[in-house]
Amino acid sequence: MFALLLALSSSPAHGARVKDLGYLYGTDEAKLAGIGIVVGLNGTGDSIRSEGPVNQLVAEMQALGRPISTSDLMSKNIALVYVQAELPVDARPNTRMDITVSAVGDCKSLQNGVLMDTELFSVTDSQQAYAVASGALSTGSISASGAGDSSTRNHPTVARSPRGAQVVRPHPLYVETRDALQVEYILDNPDYTTMSRLSDAVERSFGAGVAYPRDSRSLLLVIPKAYEGEFVSFMARLEQVDVLVDSVARVVINERTGTVVVGGNVSIQSVAIAHGNLLIEVSADNQVAEGADMYVGEAPTPVVVQNTEIRVTEEGGQLSVVQGGTIEDLVDALNAMGMKPRDLVTILQAIDAAGALDGELVIQ
Repeated sequence: MFALLLALSSSPAHGARVKDLGYLYGTDEAKLAGIGIVVGLNGTGDSIRSEGPVNQLVAEMQALGRPISTSDLMSKNIALVYVQAELPVDARPNTRMDITVSAVGDCKSLQNGVLMDTELFSVTDSQQAYAVASGALSTGSISASGAGDSSTRNHPTVARSPRGAQVVRPHPLYVETRDALQVEYILDNPDYTTMSRLSDAVERSFGAGVAYPRDSRSLLLVIPKAYEGEFVSFMARLEQVDVLVDSVARVVINERTGTVVVGGNVSIQSVAIAHGNLLIEVSADNQVAEGADMYVGEAPTPVVVQNTEIRVTEEGGQLSVVQGGTIEDLVDALNAMGMKPRDLVTILQAIDAAGALDGELVIQ
């Protein structure tokens, strides 16, 4: 049966802090990556068929003035790896970062290996290294073999190294904000209604002429004169501003795990569906709730309450009636009757195809 993992209330919006809705442009982490060599593997590295790590290591040794030939390194104790890290916007030279290391060749395990010095570059700038990674690795895996059998726990060809990289150059998009006159705020989930409410909420808190919406995602913020040179104080106050957030009506179904996630704006119109030995009837009656106005900006907006009745009739005369009908009520009724996940997916798809589902249906 399906599990109803999350059902938001039928209210069309909810309040949230600016701090939890997005970020300032230029403050997101930069992706860094590089190709390196892991040494010290106990016969679990790349095979002799993989010449890449050997050739790279030879070139590095020769660059250091230590002549060495390819034949000297034909062993399975080294591996070519791909190294990744995330550079925080406020990172300064000598700051330490965590790294993730993944085998590139036919390496069997990176456990107990040591990463040689590896330069990490930004995807937007491949000319300058922003960090150098090196050090001992840990996979958190266990591998054992013997008598023609083997056993492996976890993933031995991906490893991590806490604080395994050292920053050598600041974030490529870092902007000094202390004396900034304006900044750009980016919503994680673009929405015109939320953006309009965000702009209004910011100006109620700081005064007119502070917030200028550009589109559904971007808001230009002009630093008030009272906060010039006090950017941290401005951001601390801005983060606590409450905004009435709007969201897209959406139902997400994961058929593999039997999970249904229902958004708060989802509703069902009047519809009747015959599926196998079931007859499903949904009827709706919209009414304006008295004394339940919700304030959006300055003007009160009436709250419309949808009174829905869902009947699920099963062959043999059994009747199940659910009052207050929403998608979650329908799911609960069908689960109570022992419906299979595939049947529920088919029913919701049919409701959506008939235009009776007020929202987006997403099946994973």
